[in-house]
Amino acid sequence: MAEEFYIQYAAHVDREVTHSSSTGTLALAAGGILIGVAIVIVAAPEVVTMTVVLEAASTVGDYAGAGKIIGGLVDSFSAPGRAGELVSGLDSVRLGPNVRQAARVHDDTRASCDNEKPAEGSRTVMLGPERVPMSRRGDRLECNGLISQGLESLIIGGVPSKQGVQIDEKDPLKWLGIGIDILSLPKELGWRLAVGVTQVGLEAADQDQAAKLLGVPTESPTDAVSWVKALSDSKDAVGATLPTK
Repeated sequence: MAEEFYIQYAAHVDREVTHSSSTGTLALAAGGILIGVAIVIVAAPEVVTMTVVLEAASTVGDYAGAGKIIGGLVDSFSAPGRAGELVSGLDSVRLGPNVRQAARVHDDTRASCDNEKPAEGSRTVMLGPERVPMSRRGDRLECNGLISQGLESLIIGGVPSKQGVQIDEKDPLKWLGIGIDILSLPKELGWRLAVGVTQVGLEAADQDQAAKLLGVPTESPTDAVSWVKALSDSKDAVGATLPTK
């Protein structure tokens, strides 16, 4: 299968880095937490039990999760903002009229915003003795930021080395998601337990119904007399269900 055609401007030190906004996500999630806590306080019973605590945690988690989802939708309509610039790169490869170090997917390339390195670069153009991808405008950083500027006089080909691979969320959003998952855990476990009990009950009910239809006991016979009676009942029931000529 032919490689997808993709070209982009080469990136080097001093090129701009942008981040998508997470303000709405964090703010509305925090608002959801406050609403959840307020509801828990108002509805709190006089006697606090473990069940009450778990239900309260689930309530707070539900409202925080709803706030996070709505905030994410709000942030998706916000244009990415300038977060910093590339501050270091491969010293042995210099680009542009200002002779700046080239950017690549390596620890020697860092951005000023989160001190993160590029997460991806060209799949076909490698730099340095380690032969790692050369980064360009449009390539992502490990903090999920984006290199938004490049050297327009140098075009680098090759699809992004991590094309189609999701980059982890920035730390605040990652920990927010983990916290919401923990708060929602009691309800999730309770739901799974309820589903499991229901399934077991349905299976047991089906067995009882089948036993009643066939006229056989639901418990194993414990003595010779019981065995004879069970076999006789089963034979009679089967005979009754067979079509007659």
